[in-house]
Amino acid sequence: MAWFTRIKDFLTVEAPEVRRERLARLTAIVDHHVAEWPEVGAALQEIRDSNLYRDECPTWGEFLRARWDLSESYASRLISAASLHRKTLPTGKPPRTENLARPIAALPEAVQLEAWEDAVALAGDDEVRPDHVAQVIAKRKPARRPKPTRIRVPGAIVVIEPGRGFTTVEGALEYALGQVRAKRAA
Repeated sequence: MAWFTRIKDFLTVEAPEVRRERLARLTAIVDHHVAEWPEVGAALQEIRDSNLYRDECPTWGEFLRARWDLSESYASRLISAASLHRKTLPTGKPPRTENLARPIAALPEAVQLEAWEDAVALAGDDEVRPDHVAQVIAKRKPARRPKPTRIRVPGAIVVIEPGRGFTTVEGALEYALGQVRAKRAA
């Protein structure tokens, strides 16, 4: 993958002074507009996707640390949140803050817009709050499987893994005992 990126950079016909000017323009956005997170996220995305950082640092992570003392993971979250902001602009109610956008941006891309619209609907005429976003996220998270129950009996350990048919450990044990009795009878 890295060799392809290098070849792509080599084949890009963009004069070094043009690249420097683009980098200067985009880094100025990040330097001076930190409070305006959608613009910062968009600028970071363009710097990363166009590999403009390579004139100053060999890797994206090194560039972020040297230039703004940002971690790569934070920059990725900021880019994702800004991307969600751009997607929701046509709705007329994009996220006001990065904290509202970030949890929804972590969802699969196919459901992000729908999730934001659900949060807006949940808020009604009010502004979308973090608790609205949390409710929408909780609704979309898959249910956790309960942990297996381990029971020590003389000479063995019985492990009961929750399944579809049983809601209690007792129900599972009764069914298992019925199976054992049926095998012995046969």
